[in-house]
Amino acid sequence: RTRMGRVVLLLAFLVAAFVCAQCNPGLKVAISSSGLEYARKLGMQYLHQHFTNKVIWIQPQQGSSSGFDYWIDGININQIGVPDGQAHFVPGQGIRIHSYPIGGIVNLAWKVRQNSWPNIEGYGNAQVGFYNCGIRTLIQFKLNGQGLPVVVAEHAGVDLPEVWAKIWGSNMDIFSGVLQEILTSTIKREGPKAIAKEIRSAVDHGMTGFIQKLPTEVPFGTVAELDYALVSDPATTAGYMLLPMKGEAFQQHAPKVEAPFAPAAFPDPTGGSSEVQVFLSSYVAQSALYVYWKAGALTKVITASEIPAQSPITFNTSSWQSIVPPLYTRYPNWLMQMTMTPTSYPVLTCTAASGVQVTATVNLDVQVVNPTNKQVSTAFVALVKVVADLKASIKGNDIISSISYFNVNATISSSNIGYFNPTSFQGIVTFVGEGIVVPLANQYLAKGMPIPGVDGLQFISPSLSIQNGYMAISTNVVYN
Repeated sequence: RTRMGRVVLLLAFLVAAFVCAQCNPGLKVAISSSGLEYARKLGMQYLHQHFTNKVIWIQPQQGSSSGFDYWIDGININQIGVPDGQAHFVPGQGIRIHSYPIGGIVNLAWKVRQNSWPNIEGYGNAQVGFYNCGIRTLIQFKLNGQGLPVVVAEHAGVDLPEVWAKIWGSNMDIFSGVLQEILTSTIKREGPKAIAKEIRSAVDHGMTGFIQKLPTEVPFGTVAELDYALVSDPATTAGYMLLPMKGEAFQQHAPKVEAPFAPAAFPDPTGGSSEVQVFLSSYVAQSALYVYWKAGALTKVITASEIPAQSPITFNTSSWQSIVPPLYTRYPNWLMQMTMTPTSYPVLTCTAASGVQVTATVNLDVQVVNPTNKQVSTAFVALVKVVADLKASIKGNDIISSISYFNVNATISSSNIGYFNPTSFQGIVTFVGEGIVVPLANQYLAKGMPIPGVDGLQFISPSLSIQNGYMAISTNVVYN
């Protein structure tokens, strides 16, 4: 029973560890305090545009004060000004925005009646101005029930404004004083409340619309797409906001199938001195390699037409006569081709000491083409160990790379032409790798892997460093 209990505990631990690994994001983005300041400026521009020519209507008000009953309707706020504001992170809550000094003009109609004999009434209109009003709003970023990011703005406080009133109508000699008190106190109470509600609505819709423009599925070449969806609510500290994203590649136009490995844990970016930091786990590129391998897109057939005309080696058995003699003896003057098929998905690693490295094991099928019927048959198969170092950099909003070191080691795994000394063949494998495979790979790598962003967002002076298990990108941004 004790042994069974230990087995159950071990299985539970392994399952928990697997689930935890699956929860690890593949990509993390941190927005620093300086990034928040840039976002605040954009937000203030948005609020200025939103309130230009905006009219806010307030529900009719009625009540009693100092022996008078009053009714106020047709209350509308216009000429609203939101000149400036401040923003800062609130740990564990979100972003607090303090908009100030807000001002505006309120137009309204009023009616007043004495609530005792002789019950004199008065009617008229007024214009009430307010200024130096401050409104504090707490912005929270969350995932809704459909897993989409939304912005929720909550009212967090008001600095009461200073007001003035211009009043005209009947019986002003009786009602002037009480109207000043009634109208200014009403607008002090209801005006900021209405503007705060409008700001929350503008933030909810505007920022939710903006954040939902972040593409969650980004094509990566013609085979894979990168899933950049948020995997949990963003987290805030005093110095930055952290956005955890899935960061996994899937095959395009196909049901999503998880890779048979999970992202390892890696550090959180903290924003630093740059506006944005992006930590990209090696898992992102590794899952893309898995997708390409699974789809058969890493299999490559090299034909005679792809060999440069000036090459000392051609894909004709005559050219191989001194390198693989049995090949020429059995198939004299036949055209050839090579089919390269990885035995499994290539493995990509990132280390601070060695940079980005890719290793792969490839079956190299050396084939001949029958000159009569064009039938292709295998002459021999080599098992090739490949090691490539990549040099990565940022171009635009993409991570581009190129092969800076390439090494191959070939052994003969099967032969239909009998034994031959494989030493000379090693030189051909190196020639094909460096002369054909590396240039083709560099063409593809130069297209880049996209970093998540929205249209109009550009990186300014980005830097990239390779760390243990991830790439770290620090950059400022500009949004047009």
